[in-house]
Amino acid sequence: MDKQSAKKLKVTKIVTQKRPGRYNVYINDHYAFPVSEEVMIKFGIFKDSELDQNQINQIKVADDVSKLYNKAINFISYQTRSKKEVRDKLKSFSDNLEAIDKAVEQLEQINLLNDEHYADTYVKGVVEQQNKGPLAVSRYLKQKGIADESINIAIENNYPEEAVLRNGENQAKKVFAHNQRFPFNKRIQKTKTSLYRKGYSFDDIDTIISEMNFQGDAEQQDELLNKEGNKVWHKYRNYDDAKQRQKSKQSLYRKGFDLDDIDQFLDTKEN
Repeated sequence: MDKQSAKKLKVTKIVTQKRPGRYNVYINDHYAFPVSEEVMIKFGIFKDSELDQNQINQIKVADDVSKLYNKAINFISYQTRSKKEVRDKLKSFSDNLEAIDKAVEQLEQINLLNDEHYADTYVKGVVEQQNKGPLAVSRYLKQKGIADESINIAIENNYPEEAVLRNGENQAKKVFAHNQRFPFNKRIQKTKTSLYRKGYSFDDIDTIISEMNFQGDAEQQDELLNKEGNKVWHKYRNYDDAKQRQKSKQSLYRKGFDLDDIDQFLDTKEN
């Protein structure tokens, strides 16, 4: 230890800040550093106490940790947060990564930060709200910095296959009903697409659609086909008969109509 670091410096004054629990420390009658009450007690800082430079450096680091800890406490008081969320938030206040790590570690030690609990809580909420499949759950938790193993355990423990299928069926029913103005095949396609976007696997989607056994309204389908069919038939009226039929058939198929139904409709237009 060099002589400069070992040199004792006397605390000549401690002044209370406007912010509760914060103080300004003066050494040799000159302002030296701010400190929290917690750190002041921890290091035994009082008027006429003596500190060397190494102690002062430790105090400053401890105070940085204390400030970040309190900011983190405020951040997590509104809702449960992951470690990554807290780290990212603290980085907006400080670039002292060592102090950030220590603040996060303190929160972990008293179980105010627990990624496994965070994952469990989130998955349980999704199952209850019935708004996402397992793949969407996994994507969300990865974005929050949760480890793959913790994600898999949380899903396995809280989102059993029967719940996945039950939630998927409820969502499929809503999507299918919402798209009733479309042809049956298009409604099925839109339902599958919606389920995929909500985080269901292809295997689960196939099972859900099969279990739901959706049926189209024959009369409604005929009305839709006649309406759309007349539009496309008119659209391609300037082509020869074969080309008009081909283009009309392709267009109606892309819209989700059944090929046999399309052929029957086109037969009526050519007769």
